[in-house]
Amino acid sequence: MFHAASGQRFPLESGRDEFLIGRVDPVTGITPEINLGALDAARSLSRRHAKLLRQGVLLFLREEVGTANGTFVNGQRIATGEPVPVKPGDRLRFGTIDIELVAS
Repeated sequence: MFHAASGQRFPLESGRDEFLIGRVDPVTGITPEINLGALDAARSLSRRHAKLLRQGVLLFLREEVGTANGTFVNGQRIATGEPVPVKPGDRLRFGTIDIELVAS
């Protein structure tokens, strides 16, 4: 995953099938595998915003329950709890944070 505005990359750890996307939760101490908190000046990102799921060579994005500002794939809002297939080149948006899915 790549954030063009900052040049920051978020590699997907091999051997892992589930990646929480969000920001640090100071109450529970949970840090998501893909922590976009530093990019979220508008505070539009939920602590547990979405999950990226790996099934074999396929990737799916699923918005988590309680996400207020939406999750989008190529400009289309996705439904909460419904995994949507994604591939390199897709534009993902979490609240106001735009990320490109790139091949690893």
